[in-house]
Amino acid sequence: DIMAVFCLLAVPVIIAVYGAPGSVQTSCGNETFMNITGQECWGLTSVSNLTSAVECQNACCLMGTGKCNVWNYCNEASECSVKPGQGGCWLGVSSTCKPVSGWLGGKLSVPQGPLQLKLASGPILPTPLPYPTPHNVSTTGDSMSIDSVGFKYNGKRWFPIGGEFHPGRVPQSEWREQLLRMKGGGLNSVSVYVFWIHFEEEEGNFVFTGRRDLRTFLQICKEVGLKVLMRIGPWDHGECRNGGHPDWIIQKAAEQGFPLRKNNTQYLSYVTKMYNQLAKQMVGYYFKDGGPIFGVQLDNETPDLEYLSALYDIAMAAGIQPVTYTKTGWPSPKAYPPGYPMLPYFGGYPDLFWSNSMEPHPSTGNYHFQRTAPYATDGTPWVDVEIGGGMAAAYNQRIHMISEDMPSLHLVDIGSGVNGMGYYMYHGGNNPHSLLDPSDNPNSTLQESSFQPAGAANPMPSFSYDFFAPLGEFGQPRRHYHEMRRLHTLLQDSNMSPLASTLPTSDMPLRYAARSDGTSGYLFVNNYERGTNMSDVKDIQFELVLKDNTTMRIPRQNGTSLTVPGNSYFIWPLNQQLGVVNMEYATLQFVCSAPADTNDNIIVMSSTDGIPMELSIANDGVKATCPGATVSQIGTSLLITNLDTTADLEPACTFSKQINGQMHTTFLVLVDDHTTANRVWNYAIGEKEYIMIGSQDVQLILTNGSSDVYVRGLTESFNVSVAPTPSQVTNNQNLPMDVLHQGTVFTTYSVTVPHVDIPSVSYELKKAAGPPRTVPINPHNHKAQEPTMDEWKAAAEYTVLLHGIEGKFPNENVELRIAVDYIADAARFYLGSKCLTDNWYSAYETDGRMEIGLDYLSAENQEIYESGNFTLSILPLSKSSLENIVFLEKQYWPQFSSDSILILNNVSIVSLFKSTLTIK
Repeated sequence: DIMAVFCLLAVPVIIAVYGAPGSVQTSCGNETFMNITGQECWGLTSVSNLTSAVECQNACCLMGTGKCNVWNYCNEASECSVKPGQGGCWLGVSSTCKPVSGWLGGKLSVPQGPLQLKLASGPILPTPLPYPTPHNVSTTGDSMSIDSVGFKYNGKRWFPIGGEFHPGRVPQSEWREQLLRMKGGGLNSVSVYVFWIHFEEEEGNFVFTGRRDLRTFLQICKEVGLKVLMRIGPWDHGECRNGGHPDWIIQKAAEQGFPLRKNNTQYLSYVTKMYNQLAKQMVGYYFKDGGPIFGVQLDNETPDLEYLSALYDIAMAAGIQPVTYTKTGWPSPKAYPPGYPMLPYFGGYPDLFWSNSMEPHPSTGNYHFQRTAPYATDGTPWVDVEIGGGMAAAYNQRIHMISEDMPSLHLVDIGSGVNGMGYYMYHGGNNPHSLLDPSDNPNSTLQESSFQPAGAANPMPSFSYDFFAPLGEFGQPRRHYHEMRRLHTLLQDSNMSPLASTLPTSDMPLRYAARSDGTSGYLFVNNYERGTNMSDVKDIQFELVLKDNTTMRIPRQNGTSLTVPGNSYFIWPLNQQLGVVNMEYATLQFVCSAPADTNDNIIVMSSTDGIPMELSIANDGVKATCPGATVSQIGTSLLITNLDTTADLEPACTFSKQINGQMHTTFLVLVDDHTTANRVWNYAIGEKEYIMIGSQDVQLILTNGSSDVYVRGLTESFNVSVAPTPSQVTNNQNLPMDVLHQGTVFTTYSVTVPHVDIPSVSYELKKAAGPPRTVPINPHNHKAQEPTMDEWKAAAEYTVLLHGIEGKFPNENVELRIAVDYIADAARFYLGSKCLTDNWYSAYETDGRMEIGLDYLSAENQEIYESGNFTLSILPLSKSSLENIVFLEKQYWPQFSSDSILILNNVSIVSLFKSTLTIK
């Protein structure tokens, strides 16, 4: 029965299969059908319930040549290139078969011939925003506008790159340094949750001092040069207690019977008072006043447009005047009324810490390029406010991230067409203590918990909000901080916004996309996915069809191909004018550029790990000098192969060209992917633009835009290479820097920080732990419940002492942290009776491990360096918890020798040395 065959068809799966030995060519009547013995074909469909090759062949015959010309049957996954459980009958129409060249571990195989992609027919044409933005011209004469493509600043495209930072979760003394670190990461804006409970914990008593001093925070943002998106609630979430609602509003709602986050008079009367107070703090700091605030988000994650409109009216009446109001685009309402005056923002995360699953749950879909944008209204751009900068760990969900999980996801977002990036979180947080009950009791702390009055929610640590962010809880720069910075430099140096995104017309064995105006742009490739060990994809050649129907092949030469390594991701330039070079394509990644002088410029590009470096440029009168490389003329192009990076930062190629009677030169410096490329910084300092490359021990190079450059390194001595060579470089003592190497474009300086005797640390067990707790399931959220104060009493207690601190710290030349290397369930770190931070064990060993910022917290806690006496509390981890109700990927489980474990491996000092250089 042919209908029965169609009923057996599963949802199509695009996958390569090849036949098991012994299949034979067969025919049905006058029509010939081909098995795929020894062939790889893609585009076939799995058919269930067929248990033999004969049944599979007959199914194909009954469908006819229009629906089936290829069939294969294999008994086991080992007999064909599919995953376990995907054996059986595969059939369909496939014109893409080739001899088996190697199975790709269940991934899509490579179709015969190049991977084709037709570029856009032109740039994206903007349409007007569907609502007015009357406050878009500042008193300084600057302007900001928004259309369907994105933002413009002073008439030129501006790509917002923002990161979430919560001033209430960072000591005020650290705001300037940490905002400089964010700007150093390539950000041009910062998004800020304003948690109502932080400012009005007691009804009618508004507090705007210390960590809650919004005006000082906004002033520092202005001085540092970061725009601000204020997210003013009244409900924010952000894993804050009650989502930011003060306890008293929860109580009033219960007693008086009014709903929260709804358009009702009682609730909104309290919101009005809060908005009026916030408006006073923001006076003079809107974009129209020459200030940093360009956007204000109302509430969070609600589709209730009537409620949001009421908030909009209250905010307008309070005098809150950003360029635009915003909302989260999720959950999306069914439809927006015409002219709805809020810009929807979107997002996506690499994992789901809010889940209650006992299985891995990476957000695999976010690692695939999207064909359609989640536009909520016509005329609004696709911009993000919550793309995962990391991922938190809840008590029941011990999410363990690795740095590559994030930048690969961000690359996919940009390749899909996003025109504004916003990361949540970009800087981790250290939760403030309650002003009403400053104890360490989880019942009263200001972090989300199982015990909050709003009802049990995610069981978070009481104080730590590290989020495995690019900058950690205490400002620690992580590997993805540097990877992300490279993407940000590209976005700032390119005119990415109007470039249209195009994807292959059908699923391919490799995830790729392009953004272009039809001629020039960028090729995006992602062969990475969290939680999956991706295989190499072999025999790849791209064929791009430009808007004039000409084609570009990468690699260029016929018969050549490349292998895209597993777990790799990269962006390659297409027809980019870089200095005097018309770079048709490169298997290199753009890092940054800077003028060398009036006629010359410097381009820094990186290799792509595992892929030979190749460069094709237009042969338009440019002279290419590339020592050790091969330069070949192919048609109207110069193909440069056999390139290599150089340890001394000498140019791999020097390109020169006569323009209007003057010689212009472009120096191309090649660096290693990840290793050196992640240490490159690009800044405008004074009137000049510089490229700086730190030695391996340099963690941060920062600047406020003046002549001062702040260098942070892991050792007292390190090197910084600068191009072009400054007229003068001096150190903290205003003395000239020692020159280690004078190259063609880079000059390398030696930096030595004044010697500091770093204190030592000791620890000693004072009280052994009791038996591991029996972890209850909270009856309201059905999640494993975090420890109560009574249960913390059963923790092991260690005395931790600092030695050699007497009157010497804090020291302006070094930043100190304590690192705790432990294997157990949870830990807390105390100064006297005050808990400084806490941690749920998630098996991090370096990045992401438990740390305590001594200098970071010392302005609020002078006893840190006065006494140097701390207590470390650690609860044992039960094996049965991991087996039943607390999720941690099995690969990260500790080796249990009994039914529980508690090991303190080490407590150590981490030093970050600080130097200030002056460049003129």
